[in-house]
Amino acid sequence: MEKARRYVATDPTYRRIGHGSGCGSRVDSQRGADGARVAWVGSDQDFHLAMGFNVLNRSRFLSRALE
Repeated sequence: MEKARRYVATDPTYRRIGHGSGCGSRVDSQRGADGARVAWVGSDQDFHLAMGFNVLNRSRFLSRALE
């Protein structure tokens, strides 16, 4: 099975009116139908927790420009 990583964001104009949750639910159901067993998000914002996601790790990732 091919693994895929998808990034999704919600335009600030359309936040807090359900578009992100609706999109997440649709993706979850499609991926589940494709055989996925786990969904990951890179955030512990309240709406992700309300959707049933659990915090697994709190890490800090650092970056810097390479010259």
